[in-house]
Amino acid sequence: MRQNAIPIVILICCLLVLQGQSPVQLDSQVDLPQVTVGDLIRFTLTVTAVPGVEVELPEPELDLGEFEVLGQEVAGPVEEEGNRVWTVAYTLALYETGSFEIPPVPVGYRGDGIQAGSVRTQEHSIRVESTLSDDSKDILDIKGPLEIPRSLWSLWPWFAAALGLAALILLYLRRRGGEAPSAVSRKPRLPPYDEAYQALCRLRDSGLPEEGQLKPYFTRLSEIIRRYLERRYPIQAMESTTTQVLDQLRKMALALDKLQLFRDFFPCCDLVKFAKYTPPVAEQERVTKLAFRILEVTRPAEPVLSAAPQSAPETGERLPGDRRYGQDDTH
Repeated sequence: MRQNAIPIVILICCLLVLQGQSPVQLDSQVDLPQVTVGDLIRFTLTVTAVPGVEVELPEPELDLGEFEVLGQEVAGPVEEEGNRVWTVAYTLALYETGSFEIPPVPVGYRGDGIQAGSVRTQEHSIRVESTLSDDSKDILDIKGPLEIPRSLWSLWPWFAAALGLAALILLYLRRRGGEAPSAVSRKPRLPPYDEAYQALCRLRDSGLPEEGQLKPYFTRLSEIIRRYLERRYPIQAMESTTTQVLDQLRKMALALDKLQLFRDFFPCCDLVKFAKYTPPVAEQERVTKLAFRILEVTRPAEPVLSAAPQSAPETGERLPGDRRYGQDDTH
């Protein structure tokens, strides 16, 4: 079948040559003969070839001079009136102004019994205009500073703001003058022992355990001792864990009997704070007495001042932290 078609193709090609026609017809067109800088231009080639002719279409990386090829689309071949038709569309752009020519694009062909050759598209003129209007001018000179109006009516907002600010300052100064004495005249802070002792007494008399508020009670109890330790010794207790606090006290070569008080006190507080432990009333009183005992055994040595005898509690026991019984020295 193919051997019978070859003579027919050769005959058709010979007739076309005799008539001055090529076995491949090439048509090209552009969609916009005039564009502005950066506009997209569609350049389309239509290739028509007789049967039996192989066509070499242009490559995607086509060199079109000043034009930049942004993409290529190929469709076909399709049969039209016994011929095969390809459509090749290029998307172009140009970023300069002026008149430009799309150069001829060659399309090669070859076939059995015919000489290989090529056809070319015609040139296409494209006019590229600037995006600026024709009446646009060059960059203008910098304008001078605007003149501030001298009218008093234009300045009244500034006067009002200044008066308002002056009134606020005067009010602040008057209130400050009527306040309590400044921090310079305030009483000095109590020594660590006195501050902690008074805080423990207030906490003991707060009635929190009787109200069932054990966690706030033991949390506050632990904080009082920790704050006292930070003021009494060069350690960090408020932001440290119980293990870290005990380790710092041990490194200070604290006496074993004093260190044991801390080992008994802090774990009991932690059980209530973190493990929701509810200690019996007897244990609550024991831990509270431990706090007072810690203050007594770590209190710095001071001269014992004579004082009027104090009445003992009804139970006949000594009050925790009672100063009548002297104090112990520590490191």
